Amino acid sequence: MERKTVKTEFEVTTTNAGKIFAKVGDIITISNRDAEHYNILKVNDTKIFSRWMRKAWVNAKCN
Repeated sequence: MERKTVKTEFEVTTTNAGKIFAKVGDIITISNRDAEHYNILKVNDTKIFSRWMRKAWVNAKCN
């Protein structure tokens, strides 16, 4: 698992409770899904269920 700091706000997922955003300064926890994608595991302490994003896109939005 790896942690990255968000530098540009983005929507992570939508749940029954509403949308979850990663805001500037938040810490996201990620793991490798495959050669091109990360699994998004957490935004700060909020667990994320079954969400993946392209590595290049996440790297552009986070440090």
